[in-house]
Amino acid sequence: MSLFQPKDIPFTDELSRTKFILIWRISLVGVILLSFLTVLFLNNASSAKWTYLISAGMAGLGLIYLYFTKKFETVFLFYAIGGSLVLHIDSNINFDTPHHANFLWIILFIVIAFFGAGIKFGFTIFALNVIGIFYYSQYSLQDFFDVPKNLTQADALAIGLEMIAVIFFSGYIMYIVIKARNKLVNELLEANNRLEKINQEVQKRSNENEILVKEIHHRVKNNLQIIISMLRLQMSEVRTKESQIHFSEAVNRIMVMSSIHQKLYQENNLTNFNLDEYILDLAQELKLFFLEEFPVDIQVSAKVENINLKTIVPLGLILNELISNSLKYAFKSNDSGEISIKVYEEKNEIILDYADNGGWNEEANQSGFGLELIEVLTEQLNGNHTIKKEKSGTFYTFRLKPDLHEKK
Repeated sequence: MSLFQPKDIPFTDELSRTKFILIWRISLVGVILLSFLTVLFLNNASSAKWTYLISAGMAGLGLIYLYFTKKFETVFLFYAIGGSLVLHIDSNINFDTPHHANFLWIILFIVIAFFGAGIKFGFTIFALNVIGIFYYSQYSLQDFFDVPKNLTQADALAIGLEMIAVIFFSGYIMYIVIKARNKLVNELLEANNRLEKINQEVQKRSNENEILVKEIHHRVKNNLQIIISMLRLQMSEVRTKESQIHFSEAVNRIMVMSSIHQKLYQENNLTNFNLDEYILDLAQELKLFFLEEFPVDIQVSAKVENINLKTIVPLGLILNELISNSLKYAFKSNDSGEISIKVYEEKNEIILDYADNGGWNEEANQSGFGLELIEVLTEQLNGNHTIKKEKSGTFYTFRLKPDLHEKK
């Protein structure tokens, strides 16, 4: 270990190392300077030698304690409290020596308290020293002027050396603070630049992934369209009306899935699927397919955020069956019809309220595959449903519990 630069500093962070080196150098210079001043005033009648001797002893104790324990915080506290106390006692009881440098030392100890022990302790030392200075100005300052003094060459030398030491230590602390601040600013700028580069790379990857996902949805939609075309070609060869109806229903169900992938492909943001618009488009397509000129008013209200693909597909198929059944069976005896669709979140569930004002003169086969499919899709979404058939219409309520937070 060298005198001014210890080698075995047990601290890895820069701030702790800086504080340790600072208090070590203050202690070392303090021991040398105060020991010299003690010797200088040893044969002098002035009481200053006792103040210098006590101060040198404090600096020596701090240096020894620091050497063996490395606990620099304790030394900062010791100097701030002990040094301030010695200076105020000296100023209030020793009137035969000048105290010009005492108040500069007090300022240094306040700075040491803030830098080494924190803001809270720094303000405490600051307040106590203010009280001490006020007491000195009111009760001891006049006594200092009443005692005749002859400024010796030793006094002048001591004042000069003390002032230089205080200015040096204060400047050194400011240098350390500014250096640490500049280093922190540079580190923050470097970290910000690294984060900016990482953010750009993440954004680039995100854009690439989004394009890839959109391409997948596009290809799935195209494949489903091919299946639809094949089924329609096959349907032209079917002879019975019942078989043609089954083919048409199968085509509609595949079209539901195809339209979902088409909409996802067209969305600018894959996380914001417009469920309201999708349900309305689905309803309008089914209206054109079943009853091109039949006046059916369809009202849609969908308020679900972050819905995912595993939920959209079965939900769309459920709505396809419900709307298709309403258009096929509910309004045959009506001049007009109304369908109301509401989808919303309630706690961790998706609620689907579906209602029409039709009479439901059902055909015999209406309770077959379509309703079984609704049951299967409801179970797939971990839900259940209830049906009420009244004179005013038919009312479905679905309570579904899909994973709303799963990504598309």
